[in-house]
Amino acid sequence: MSGRAAGIEVWFDQSELRGGDVWDQTIRKEIKSCVLFIPVISRHTHERDEGYFRLEWKLAVDRSHLMTADKAFLLPVAIDDTREDDEGVPWGDAAAYQYAQIYAQWADAATAMEWLNTAVRLRTPWLEFVKTDPLLDPLRKEPRFQSIERALKFPN
Repeated sequence: MSGRAAGIEVWFDQSELRGGDVWDQTIRKEIKSCVLFIPVISRHTHERDEGYFRLEWKLAVDRSHLMTADKAFLLPVAIDDTREDDEGVPWGDAAAYQYAQIYAQWADAATAMEWLNTAVRLRTPWLEFVKTDPLLDPLRKEPRFQSIERALKFPN
């Protein structure tokens, strides 16, 4: 079922922009007002060293820094075998942390921990919330989670 079929307002730059539109201004307005930013990535994304999509993604990452850590906003979706650790794809530092939150809530501790480890490797600023983030509560008894908490050296 598509987002529109489910009653969700969807804006997709490839199909929504028309000739004569002020593209940059329209895209920036949509990124500033959207509830969830879902960049679609693929091998094609990886192959392009430069492209407007990289600016779109950066704008979304920048906006995510204005949000609380428990607000899921940046949710990259790979439509092929592109991996999250692919250096050529601008996953954004918030994405790994947010995936950890999502998988923790789905009770998939193994996948949540993989994403949390990725967030640590990327040094996402969202890690400052690990100790208090209620969305990560299902992971607190995990030895790997406790190891990350110790490594982050939070004050007691």
